[in-house]
Amino acid sequence: MQENTYIDSDEITLKDLILKVKEFTIEILNSWLIIGLISLLFALGFFLKHINHIPTYNSELRFVVEGQNNVGGGLSSLLGSFGIKKGGKVNPYKIIEVGKSTDVLLKILSKKLDSNESIANSILKEYELVNKWSENNVEFENFKFGEKISTTGSEFERKAIKRLKKILWGGKNIIPLTTFDLDEDTGIYSIGTEAISEKISLGVTTTLYNEIKHFFEEEIFLNQKQLADILTMKADSIKALNESKIRQLAKFEDRNRRVVSNQALVPSRILSQESSALSFAYAEIMKNKEMTDVNLKDMQPLFMAIDTPFSPLSPTVSSALIEILKGLILGGFIAVFFVLSKKIYRETMQEAN
Repeated sequence: MQENTYIDSDEITLKDLILKVKEFTIEILNSWLIIGLISLLFALGFFLKHINHIPTYNSELRFVVEGQNNVGGGLSSLLGSFGIKKGGKVNPYKIIEVGKSTDVLLKILSKKLDSNESIANSILKEYELVNKWSENNVEFENFKFGEKISTTGSEFERKAIKRLKKILWGGKNIIPLTTFDLDEDTGIYSIGTEAISEKISLGVTTTLYNEIKHFFEEEIFLNQKQLADILTMKADSIKALNESKIRQLAKFEDRNRRVVSNQALVPSRILSQESSALSFAYAEIMKNKEMTDVNLKDMQPLFMAIDTPFSPLSPTVSSALIEILKGLILGGFIAVFFVLSKKIYRETMQEAN
């Protein structure tokens, strides 16, 4: 008996569902005019978007960073015995922060394109920024960056740099020209730039990567490289001096082969001791130099581009038919949602009364 009641309950619920769907369908059909008008409005909006579409060029560069920290076993212990610590991988978020820093921004803006025009001036011209800025500030009329772009320039140049930084990296209600992201699952970085100029897109992307690579592979380890160069110069100097002492000793021995006086042999012994001291000093310097080189290679990260953009880039394309269909679908969905929500609200208020 209980089993039959359960089945009847299910059948009643399914019946209610079918009736409710039928009721909603009738409501939608009765409201075809408002649904059609809303859909047409959205289609018109998407069509206008197509007409005003400006082709853009998207360049993407992907790269990985490998830390040179694979020195292990006995060599690692040997480095520790000399007070040399093993290096580690660069903090991935530090790479992104450096890439978005003002110092790197200035280098990007100063980069010359094929037309021998800086990226900064190319952005000003292509996006007609001078005309837009001068509408609110007439002193920006005919503004142009000079040969050197820096934060020590004029007040208007500094303001222009700040505005270009927002255009490049985005800001409040500003879509960024460039993105710099890290896929934490794969460890792959990606730099992408979408601009209305192919040269600007390629220039910003490649310059950003090159400046980050130079900073982490070269500039950070400048002191260590200078130390290695100093040790190399010192080793060469001691080696040359030692060779000079050896030649002096050989000449002295050639001139005094038959001398038996101990006093006459004193210069020979002095030269021999000096040569031994120089040989020991040379060996120590060479050892320190090798350890410095090993430590430098151990700490230094390696940037490897795995996907680089190249010309010609394909511009974005807008299709009138696709945009209209997108508008009709989106407008129809919103219109149906509005009609059904209105019906549910009306029924709910009637039941409450």
